[in-house]
Amino acid sequence: MKTFRLTKLLCVFPILAVALVAAAAIGFPSAVDQYAPYESTTSECLICGRMRTVEHRWMQSPAESIYAGDDSLWMQPQVDNKHDHWWVACSTEGRPGWFDYSMIGCGGGVGGVSTLHYVETYRGVEVAQPLIIEYLQLTQDHDVKSVRDFVQQKLMPALQDRPDTPPEAE
Repeated sequence: MKTFRLTKLLCVFPILAVALVAAAAIGFPSAVDQYAPYESTTSECLICGRMRTVEHRWMQSPAESIYAGDDSLWMQPQVDNKHDHWWVACSTEGRPGWFDYSMIGCGGGVGGVSTLHYVETYRGVEVAQPLIIEYLQLTQDHDVKSVRDFVQQKLMPALQDRPDTPPEAE
């Protein structure tokens, strides 16, 4: 009788061991995603308006993804497809150590392409086109301050007296 119980116990032990290893293998990646140190930086290309996210995760190679939204699709015909992207960070998220709180830092982006798209949508092509040309000339110098000043001093005032609906909707 004792031999039978011991044999039965020896059969159950490997099954429990496999189940424990499987649970650890399934749970470990989600625990790493939830608690391990990481840093994720989102940047915008000031020339074409695409967004890029670069993630540095624990024990993984950096991952990069580029997103083309409505603003960058609108800007695409007006820029050279082979341009060198000019990435400017606009937000960062990260966890500096294991089990720390995530920290988020927003701001720093310029929003030139999105604002130009907005100007064209609400003020029309005749208002936006000279601003687009001037903006693209400014981006050739790679001076963030001059581009940021242009957005604040020329693009934002162009939106102040905008109609409530885009010209196409009237």
